[in-house]
Amino acid sequence: MAGSEWTSWGLSGAGHELALAPLRLRGLAATHPRAQPASPLAARAIRATRCGPGYPGHAVPSHAPTGLQVLNLFGYTGGSSLACLASRNADVTHLDGARAAVSRARSNAELSGLSGEPVRWIVDDALTYVRRAARRGERYDGIVLDPPAFGRGAKKREWRIDRDLPLLSGLLAEVLSDDPSFVLLSAHDPRWPVAALDGQLREITRGASAVRGRCERDEMLLRARGGGRDLPMGVYSRWAAGTV
Repeated sequence: MAGSEWTSWGLSGAGHELALAPLRLRGLAATHPRAQPASPLAARAIRATRCGPGYPGHAVPSHAPTGLQVLNLFGYTGGSSLACLASRNADVTHLDGARAAVSRARSNAELSGLSGEPVRWIVDDALTYVRRAARRGERYDGIVLDPPAFGRGAKKREWRIDRDLPLLSGLLAEVLSDDPSFVLLSAHDPRWPVAALDGQLREITRGASAVRGRCERDEMLLRARGGGRDLPMGVYSRWAAGTV
């Protein structure tokens, strides 16, 4: 696999196209395939609450909807979106500021046999989109966001996590449904430890206080084999309704 040549690779029932580029692998974030303690975290969150037959050992609430409305921000090439779609019981809005990433996510859905599942592929700036969604009265039962420390999205708008994540968290609180299922927040900037993510998670879920749920947090690791050293990949904080 060299240059711009793409190859297919499978992960937990979802297909991804990968290619090598100078200094990096294109097509899949390293935290997606073997992030511990959950792999992938979005799939665990959605199965442990309201989609599919339920995550082993965990109860699915009796009031489960027929289709969970899920918003995946900074969705890149679709790992979390595919995990949700694979439940066959989620309606996903996948958003990224890079048109090439969204195009690759759409291709990965086709590769995974999930192109017929309900999904919207959107190229937009996260803050701009969520502001509009709040004005339109849109509501989501599940939210996944994996913001970068820095980036440029649609229309070259600059994203800085220190400046923009608190604002985005406040807006997401407005679009989270009154009876939510889960919120999964992850970050890869050492200046954002898990305690800082917890604060943002509390802001996003401030309206969900009446819903029984539980928070979980940990660091994400790329597990080494053969006695090697585990590679730190960031931290996550997750809230899920019911018993997790």
